[in-house]
Formats: sequence, structure tokens, C-alpha cells
Amino acid sequence: MKNIRGFTLIEVVIAAFILVVAVLAVLGLQLSSVKSSAKARELREAAAIAENVLQEVRSASADDISTACQSSSVVDGYSVTCQVTPCSLTADDVSCSAAVTDPQLYDVSVEIRKDENLLASSHTYVKPTHRLGDANDD
Repeated sequence: MKNIRGFTLIEVVIAAFILVVAVLAVLGLQLSSVKSSAKARELREAAAIAENVLQEVRSASADDISTACQSSSVVDGYSVTCQVTPCSLTADDVSCSAAVTDPQLYDVSVEIRKDENLLASSHTYVKPTHRLGDANDD
């Protein structure tokens, strides 16, 4: 017999199969990376929207703080829910309800959703500030 150099058909099929499996694995990782990147972008955008809403509430005057955020709105395709509840302070307790008439503090909750999925939520207390020229200035 002659010593023939080259590959047999079985070797070529096995090599092609291994190559296809490797390429599919790389494509799967690429797809997973693209999905993760899109999700991270959505979360960053939702967090930025929540921070903007909270900043608007913090910068509102004492008279306008309860109306500083709408209860529900849509910003850049994200559903924004914002709730401001007046609170009263005692020596050892914070009591929040719509019935508080002279609030010393406000309970602010913000939720950001997209396609009914909660992406970001924030909860904080805001102390009302009086601007120069307000009737409550000292």
C-alpha cells in the first residue's frame, strides 16, 4: 500500500462538526451579551428617570411639593408612578397620611416600569424648603 497523505471523509466531517459547535457557542455568547447590554441600558435609563423625578420633588417649593410629581406618566417609553404623602413628625415617630395638614416632611415613592416590568424604584423622605420671597420666610 501506498502511504497516502490527507484526511479521510470521517475526519473532515468531525472537524466540520466541531467547528459548527464552536461557532454556535460563540454566537450564543454574543446574543447573550447583546441582551445583557440592552437590559443594562434600560436599567440605567430607568434609574436616571427616577433620579430626575426625585430631584424635581426636592427642588419644589413647600407649597408645590405635593404636586411636584404626577401620579402616573410616561417618560421616554417608561411608565413612571410617583406618590407624595405628607408626614408629621413627633419626638419618636413619623406619621404619613393624606390627612396631615401641616407637613414637616414628605414621603416620596417613585417606580419606573417598562412593559409592566419593574425596573427601578426609589423611596425617600423630603423636607420642604422655603424659597426667598415665600410667605413663610423668617
